[in-house]
Amino acid sequence: MIGKYIYAVLNSNEDLRLSVFVNPAGEDGNARARTIAYRDISAIVGDAEIVEYTARDKELLVRQLLKHQKMIEGIMPRHSVIPMQLGLFARDENEVLEILAGGYTLIKNIFGESAGKTEMDVAAVWSDFPAILKEAGGEKEIVELKKELLARPAGVTPADRINLGAMVKQALDNKREQYAGEILRGLKGVSLASKTHELMGDTMVLNTAFLLNKAECGDFEKEVERLNLKFNDKLNFRCVGPLPLYSFYTLETRKLKFEEVENARKKLRLSGGHITAEQLKSAYHEAAFSCHPDKNPAIPGIEKEFHELASAYKFLADCSRSGVRMSTERDFKNNPVLVKLRE
Repeated sequence: MIGKYIYAVLNSNEDLRLSVFVNPAGEDGNARARTIAYRDISAIVGDAEIVEYTARDKELLVRQLLKHQKMIEGIMPRHSVIPMQLGLFARDENEVLEILAGGYTLIKNIFGESAGKTEMDVAAVWSDFPAILKEAGGEKEIVELKKELLARPAGVTPADRINLGAMVKQALDNKREQYAGEILRGLKGVSLASKTHELMGDTMVLNTAFLLNKAECGDFEKEVERLNLKFNDKLNFRCVGPLPLYSFYTLETRKLKFEEVENARKKLRLSGGHITAEQLKSAYHEAAFSCHPDKNPAIPGIEKEFHELASAYKFLADCSRSGVRMSTERDFKNNPVLVKLRE
């Protein structure tokens, strides 16, 4: 089935026909991406076969991610853009409009918050990992244990080797944390916020995205270069950007059921009618006081109850930020899509 693949949202309702289009679900195609406008915003979409991305292998997903990002990064120099999650399809143009309408309030707020900002991604890896590993294994405590084990008549057992390996790993982790901590302290001084990403293997020391004002990119790059010179004998740095705000403002969507809203309201003991953000927060704090595990440790199942309460609050808060009306089931049917920031 051919649907609409959604790349991103623009802070403009300009009718665009983009000359470069990469089909996210397959090979590069000749079809063009275009915009579908709702009020003063629009979605960048392209016709593509609807596929389930979670069922695809990792290598194919990586290729598709690169294609997804290529489109967004090609538009970024000319337009304010909010990325959408990888693999987001709509059945048709009406469903695209439904998503834009459902997330309009949140989307406009994000454009306001993110104006003039960009993302820079920094990775640092050990320049000579075998040498660092040797250095970690040469720490005094580990050397002394090796000598003690070798002096035993029974020699080194498998359990001893496991213990030694764990000690070397801990020493290596300590070194990684030490270097990463110093890098973060330096870069946080020239940025607004940061998001730590998963380390891709033992040789990686840091993999972090930074949010900064576009006007301060030069200062940020100078600080990366200073750190690169300082740790030249230990680390290799890679700095990528400016980028769209992938790590801070990527949107995701999902269909909602009215029963989800009703169940969440019951958890927070909220009656029907419109709920303000302050009312929601107040209800959560009141309910949390009575079922917090720290205050009621002896009650069986209290941790599960508190977790469910926190999840209900987060769900309703996401609905509120997205502009989903939750007064009545009739209102809700006009806003069946939840648009929210990706975790």
